[in-house]
Amino acid sequence: MASYSWVSLAVGLVTLVVTPSVLMGDQDGVPPASPPRVLFWGDAIQRPVLQTTANELKGKVEIVFPRNVEPGDTGTALAGLDELIQSGFFEDFDLVYVNFGLADLMYRDPRTVEIRAMSRVAGGVRVTSRAEYRERLTRIVERLREANVAMVWAHTTPIVNAGSLRDLYEPGSEIEYNEIALEVMDEFAVPVIDLHGFATSELGDQKHPDLTGYNRAVPLHTPVVRFLEARFATGDR
Repeated sequence: MASYSWVSLAVGLVTLVVTPSVLMGDQDGVPPASPPRVLFWGDAIQRPVLQTTANELKGKVEIVFPRNVEPGDTGTALAGLDELIQSGFFEDFDLVYVNFGLADLMYRDPRTVEIRAMSRVAGGVRVTSRAEYRERLTRIVERLREANVAMVWAHTTPIVNAGSLRDLYEPGSEIEYNEIALEVMDEFAVPVIDLHGFATSELGDQKHPDLTGYNRAVPLHTPVVRFLEARFATGDR
């Protein structure tokens, strides 16, 4: 099993302002530099993690949440990626925080083109197969690199207790998908924030929350804060 490291268009953006101390100051009439800007682009399940991070890093980092852009799964993200790049969606950001996982792991109705949740007991199929996940993630990273977009990848949190969504998710299925993601990110030297490992370590033998409750059960923002502080500590962008 792969090992993890915790830190291993452009129109209508909603901004939450959250400038390293090395960048601040109005000394000798020089205005303070603008803070580093980070764009959240991924599964909405991780939005609360970034919102808490924004609060923690207020005055140090500017985190931007796009309005009306929720790619969800890798298929949807890849299908709209070229249009986003051409629109300038990723421009003027120092870093893009990316995660896709839970939406890919959900079970869906195989009879419809649009994604409709369907119990795996009733014949639902997984939104994204392992092979598709690897292929799509690889293409997403390739296109972002071609567009000179700097990114960090965040792993998918555990599926131990799916709660009311237990028929839509297979417990433990995220582990293999995180391993696939890690292999892809390693290939392109993309840093990884291991939210999965952090959550598991924090909980220990305690009961896991349902898959939507990790941000309330453990301080998931902690490894994100650590990564961003280290990333921008010297003032380099």
